Amino acid sequence: MNPSRQLPAALCCLFFLALPCSLSSQHCPQSRISADLSDNSALQRLLLEKSEGDQETLLEQFEEWQRHPIILSRASVPDISVLPFLTHDEARRLHALARDTAVTQQRIDAVLEDDADRLALLHACTCLHSISPAPPRLAITFRGRLQQEDQPRAGYLDGRYPGSRMRIQQRLRVEAGSHVTAGVLAEKDPGEQSLADHLAAFLAFDDIGPLRRVVLGDFAVSSGQGLVFWQRFGLSKGGEPARVARSADLLSPFVSATEGFAARGIATQLGSDSWDALIFYSGRGRNASIDSEHGTAGAFSIDGLHRTASEVARKNSVQERLLGGHFGVRMPVTGGTLSFGGSALGARYTPASRSRSPFGFEGDEAWLTGMDVRWTRERLTLFGEAAYCHTKVSAWLAGLEASLTPAVEMALLARHYHERFISLHGSAFGERDGIQNEQGVYFGMRLRPFRGFTLNMWVDLYRFPNRTYFVHLPSSGDEALCALEYRLCVGTMVRFRLRQIRKDQTIATQDAIGRDIRPIARRVNRGVRIELQHEGRNGARLRLRAEYQHTAYDLFLPTADGLLLSVDLRVRPLPRLSFLGRLTAYDTDSWDARLYQFEHDVRGVMRNAALYGDGLRGYLLMQWQTLPTVAVGMRYAVTIKDGLREMGNGADLIRGDRLGHVSIQLDAVF
Repeated sequence: MNPSRQLPAALCCLFFLALPCSLSSQHCPQSRISADLSDNSALQRLLLEKSEGDQETLLEQFEEWQRHPIILSRASVPDISVLPFLTHDEARRLHALARDTAVTQQRIDAVLEDDADRLALLHACTCLHSISPAPPRLAITFRGRLQQEDQPRAGYLDGRYPGSRMRIQQRLRVEAGSHVTAGVLAEKDPGEQSLADHLAAFLAFDDIGPLRRVVLGDFAVSSGQGLVFWQRFGLSKGGEPARVARSADLLSPFVSATEGFAARGIATQLGSDSWDALIFYSGRGRNASIDSEHGTAGAFSIDGLHRTASEVARKNSVQERLLGGHFGVRMPVTGGTLSFGGSALGARYTPASRSRSPFGFEGDEAWLTGMDVRWTRERLTLFGEAAYCHTKVSAWLAGLEASLTPAVEMALLARHYHERFISLHGSAFGERDGIQNEQGVYFGMRLRPFRGFTLNMWVDLYRFPNRTYFVHLPSSGDEALCALEYRLCVGTMVRFRLRQIRKDQTIATQDAIGRDIRPIARRVNRGVRIELQHEGRNGARLRLRAEYQHTAYDLFLPTADGLLLSVDLRVRPLPRLSFLGRLTAYDTDSWDARLYQFEHDVRGVMRNAALYGDGLRGYLLMQWQTLPTVAVGMRYAVTIKDGLREMGNGADLIRGDRLGHVSIQLDAVF
């Protein structure tokens, strides 16, 4: 297809698919487009430190909770605990209150006291009683998204990227009553030629007799604390400091633009209030480079990019076959609830893998087993998981969450992952991606000494007992954060944050006589941020932020500083129309002093932009709910870097000092 014709064709496709949705909305007044939560500070804490793919998956999960809120009066404690912004004690208290038929919403809200951000998430994702007596016979949700940079990179000009510059995503979900759901997603990344380069689809059946769920197609599995199975977002540092124990929902349909994680095949979950059982089979292709001399595969790629000839050759070059399952039991023990379970996974790959990374996966077969346990009583939760893999080594983690008083909550977690431990489909708490070669202790606390004041603190000490891909010797580090929020008056909030990261790092430099050397140095990064926010009754909001970063090394390299000043304004001229704009000025000495800033985009997308150099960045976002069931989002963002003649390198090179990015999205429900 001619790239110059893809944009009009895609726009026409979105228009005609949305037209029947708009017309039919008159007959389905109960359907609603999900409210936007991307501006919620509690949600942004959960997104912190996560990759772009994990962020999108988390946002999609929140949209699913908004479409189908958890009914508190009918939900179990594990059902409520899957909400990542709640501690397990808060989930238990909500469950106890909701079982009282005379309970009011005010008593439910009192569990979170005056934490406005988390309370907004609770209202969006739950309701006390069922909203309607019966679901509609048929509900269809459509999302179409177009994104493109406003200047071509070198790869498009010289033909290395043969596809168009647009990222196009279209997603359709169909719900037939309360038992049957189907979904399909097609996406192309910039530079790819096929409009369906990434295709995901599922058909799910829920709550049919003893069957909790059956999924055909793409699905995600999670269990325990993530040592064996965890293919979706997970709690980690930077989120809620007193919530580190995970609550697995076992089986979920997966129709996401995040590539390289989901299983593809058939999965069945059975169970009751006291037990769960899951078994699944998956067969799918994985992306990896194939060594032409030995015929072996390298590390699996999860970027999902298939633009150049070499990237296309990696696509589905390895065939993966998985067989796995989980069994769990819950029972009352000594005044509390004890949950324990076992997970097992067997995997086979063709061709075999040969890793270049220390202790990476090699061969054509792998297996993994694990046991997890949790005991909850009153204001205390104890949890842990241990796993053993085909390399005859283990990994484990254990911790606790406690609500010492209504105003003091804390969490403690210890972990020990052997360097030769292999978990290809897990994702547990840790400093790095991958459950391997890490030992550490985490401590977090939330204090609310008086109304309107919240203090979040955590510290994480860790070490890597053996070498890694980037550091050729054992190394260590620590990280600490202290963040406070204080509500000065109604609508006015001040936030203050201190953060320090110390970590061993390999650096490239020269010795006294000019020889190239790569020593290990201790990198220390300290940052301070202050933010003032005022929101009016009409929805208008003004936010001011200042942030400073200082980076220093104990050997060779000079110090670096970074400063950021930003202002953003939101106005709502009409009840269903809002505009959000931000302007940021920043100045850093180098990449080492870079500053990160969350940015709003169209619904379902958040960006954590890295700012470095000397420049300006701004964006304007419009969100318009044209009808109760139709919403349109448009965004333009631009970066201007002072003194630069080009940005990027290689095929991603851009001439000039300016780069803009456009996003257009349509959401419709009928």
